[in-house]
Amino acid sequence: MSRRRPLLLPALFAALLAGCGRGVIDDAWRRLDLWELPGGVFSPVAERPLPLRDVLRTLQDRSLRVLNPQPGERLAWRLELLAAPRFEARPIAEGGPCAFTVTLRDAEGDDHLLLHHVGRPSGINPPPAITADLSPFAGQRVMLLLATADAAGPGEEPCRRASWGSPVVVHRGPAPGPRRRGPPNVILIGADTLRADVLGAYGRQPSITPAIDRLAAVSDVWLEAFASSNNTNPSFISLMTGLYAKNHGVYDLESRLPDSYLTLAELLRGAGYHTWGITAATHLGYSSGLRQGFDLFVGPNGQFFGETVVDVALGWLERPLARPFFLWLHFFDPHVPHNPPSPYHLGRRPADRFGLGPVAEWTPFRQLGGRDFDPRVKLPIQGHADLYLGEVAYLDRQIDRLLDFLESRRLLDNTILVFVADHGETLGERGNYFDHAGLFDITTHVPLFIHWPGQREGRRRPGLVQHLDLFPTLLRHAGVKPPPQDGRELPAAAAGERGRRLVFAQHALDNGAMVRGPRFKYAVNRESPLYPQGAYLFDLVADPGERRNLAGSGHPKEAELAAILERWLADRQPGDAPLPVELSDEERRRLEALGYGR
Repeated sequence: MSRRRPLLLPALFAALLAGCGRGVIDDAWRRLDLWELPGGVFSPVAERPLPLRDVLRTLQDRSLRVLNPQPGERLAWRLELLAAPRFEARPIAEGGPCAFTVTLRDAEGDDHLLLHHVGRPSGINPPPAITADLSPFAGQRVMLLLATADAAGPGEEPCRRASWGSPVVVHRGPAPGPRRRGPPNVILIGADTLRADVLGAYGRQPSITPAIDRLAAVSDVWLEAFASSNNTNPSFISLMTGLYAKNHGVYDLESRLPDSYLTLAELLRGAGYHTWGITAATHLGYSSGLRQGFDLFVGPNGQFFGETVVDVALGWLERPLARPFFLWLHFFDPHVPHNPPSPYHLGRRPADRFGLGPVAEWTPFRQLGGRDFDPRVKLPIQGHADLYLGEVAYLDRQIDRLLDFLESRRLLDNTILVFVADHGETLGERGNYFDHAGLFDITTHVPLFIHWPGQREGRRRPGLVQHLDLFPTLLRHAGVKPPPQDGRELPAAAAGERGRRLVFAQHALDNGAMVRGPRFKYAVNRESPLYPQGAYLFDLVADPGERRNLAGSGHPKEAELAAILERWLADRQPGDAPLPVELSDEERRRLEALGYGR
């Protein structure tokens, strides 16, 4: 047994923070993201450290951050472990079975084999994470060694490549406490293609979203929030500018918001905020025009898995900051293609919240072995309602990891945390799957809730609101005067009257529009091929599923709402026209794989 040498680093770190006048948290989560850390490669050819080859790996157009050692190489890092350390990664095998080993070299130079795992190819669904307990070496300076090898038996295809996906060491130790004074931080979580009715917070039982539900339980939850578009880019641009699509001009994924429009990030940066953005889909990245105003902005060439979004965010949040920050996190997981990591694609989810710790128990959320399906055969966009729920459960796990980190750092004491979606989804209603077409409630009703700094109890807010109402709301609470826009500050709406009298939305490609009140909805479909053209009128009390179209029946509400919608569409603010985006053949292929342009 080697002799342990306790580190003086935690005590020195705490003393330095105290000397700077910042509070210190003794047991905050700390992360050592091995994809980011300097390390080395020990090769059988050259017994000297080589530059670590970091590769961004893509699985079915969705990216994880992975490390790809060559056969016979060992990846190595010198680490200083704090309390309760643990290693975690996804073992991604290609070809045949591959062996993954985790070894720790202690301060005396002795090697300890902590994990030997044989992984098999898992196709488009990344395998479950493997973990190694490093707690016997807490408080020591060590070397962590990762190695892979062929594990094929007789007659089996050999291992072609073995990769470590999302490799990290997590442990607990001292960290700077939150700022005690000044404007609040703002974290905006934007989930793509997330229906409100798949969350337990909005009534789904049994719930598959314990982390999101827990956040909603201590937040202000708007029960009747509606997006202004059923398409990603127009919707997020409305949220970030406070403008309906008729006033910013973007209706598709091939138009760029001009720089002349002021965004939430620009206004907050002008007020002294650090501004960081992570988008999980390439079409919402640089070409969308939403890059403006961000100090740091990360987006994929394709898509990011949700854990990549959280990993990048936690790396930024590790930094001690004297100024407030605005962080936008975009999650694309519920959107097609539906290929959640294992075991989510098999109908299993975490049984509870586990935060940054390992998932100790899994539970089924659908009947296993019931329906026989292959989404790749049934739909070229690889969509399936069961897999959609798997993506939602996987998204919840990533929110769980984020919340655990924020709570351990006490960042929620001075942070406004927003959860919202850009639009909903069609899951077979009216024969449509995964195209979020139409301006029905299934595509426009979105989850929206805000956790205010230090909030301990939740409130359920009735009344119609729009997701673009977040624009003036967040600016006001950051001490910034909103420019002219279409939003309405949420607290004022919730504290007085029951929200807006009417909400509005416009269809993707400007193919229609709708106006909705508490009881009646009127919509016009102009050119969408998925629904008959013409007018639609629904009595949402008598017909909440919007099955019986009353348009043309002589109902008095039709003429009233038609006139309101016509006046609303005609009332447009002058502004620069959106800029066309020239897409490459590869970019068009990616969009078609997501169901656009079919």
